[in-house]
Amino acid sequence: MQVHIDKFDELGADVVALCPQLPVYNQAIVDELDLPFPVLQDVDNLVSSAFGLTIQQPPEVIAAEQSLGLDLPAHNGNTNWDLPIPARYVIDVDSRIIYTALHVDHRLRTDPLEAIASINDNLSSVTR
Repeated sequence: MQVHIDKFDELGADVVALCPQLPVYNQAIVDELDLPFPVLQDVDNLVSSAFGLTIQQPPEVIAAEQSLGLDLPAHNGNTNWDLPIPARYVIDVDSRIIYTALHVDHRLRTDPLEAIASINDNLSSVTR
């Protein structure tokens, strides 16, 4: 996303990321990757759950993560091991979702240029 931030800016679009991690961890990501947009906390995955994008990890996955010393609840400031499915939305000025992309496989991400194209298409239809 940061590679194309100028294109989003030119279109008057704001980029915001949501992550269930506590703000201190989200800020560490912003600093480490020099992100030009904020990463906000989705407390208890409330937003991802509202969109039907929260998955509960099976007990064997939780056990494996714990054996590796991972503590997802500590990072998220709660007691659950739920994870959000990575998703990208473009929401227009009328609060309509005009673009959606999601992948159950957290390693995959949709090309940001698709989101930019949806903004361009929406702007074109508004000016007609």
